[in-house]
Amino acid sequence: MLVLECRNVFKKIGHHVIVSDLSFSLNEGDILGFIGPNGAGKTTSIKMMVGLQSLSGGSIKIFGYDIRKDFTKAIRQVGAIVENPDMYMYLTGYENLKIAASFYQIDASRIDEVVRMVGLEGRIHEKVKNYSLGMRQRLGIAASILHHPKLLILDEPLNGLDPEGIRELKDILLRLAHEDKMAIIVSSHILSELESFCNRVCIFSRGHVLKNATIEEIKKITEKEVYQLEVSSTKLDSILSSYLVIDEAHIELSSTKENIVNILKALLLNDVLVYEVKKKVLGLEDVFLKVMEASHDF
Repeated sequence: MLVLECRNVFKKIGHHVIVSDLSFSLNEGDILGFIGPNGAGKTTSIKMMVGLQSLSGGSIKIFGYDIRKDFTKAIRQVGAIVENPDMYMYLTGYENLKIAASFYQIDASRIDEVVRMVGLEGRIHEKVKNYSLGMRQRLGIAASILHHPKLLILDEPLNGLDPEGIRELKDILLRLAHEDKMAIIVSSHILSELESFCNRVCIFSRGHVLKNATIEEIKKITEKEVYQLEVSSTKLDSILSSYLVIDEAHIELSSTKENIVNILKALLLNDVLVYEVKKKVLGLEDVFLKVMEASHDF
């Protein structure tokens, strides 16, 4: 089921265009990695989705409700942490959740449920000032999902987390997507982590979408694949026209599967021994850099 639909979203401040023609959609159960360089317009786009900034043009619909025409109905479907989770540090985690629950007339049983979901049962009655950053992030998510939103938006939630905190956060988000069918947007610069739990990626630059696809689709951005070779010599200028020297025994090159055979022949005929050939698995960071280079925005 369609949860979020952005169509030709446009944001202009004075003469400066912040977001231009932002269009993408998100279904229930999807986890979308929202990525792009600093200044790409990601946070501005998120703020428009949650009503913290107005649209200059286009439309945003959340669960069928237009953010401008039916703001109250649309925003009831959203849970969000924009930039940092706001908490009362001198109160306990449970007291913070009680305040958040009062906005939605939610009873104590739901508070207990979300506390279990984010794994804070043993620390929920301690003051937030004693929480680690990861615990504060989990508490922020608990507050954001109290009212059973259809869409959860998290702006840079992985920043500053240690590996254990990142793993715990990923587990929570995967559970929310798979069990509660929640659609989730995660903005982050930690691309290797996004790749491990997002099923969709939106690459964003200068206010518009460069690529919007599944993780599998977005890794197939080029017909050529990258191969890594272990060889007896890296002095190959007369044999290969283009390659990258990794170290004195390893090179990397782009080639189609069919042409790699011809390359190996050429190396062997020129007395270059090839000890190993393996196809490099492109990570999300590799794909991101290729997309940005192709767009001349990076």
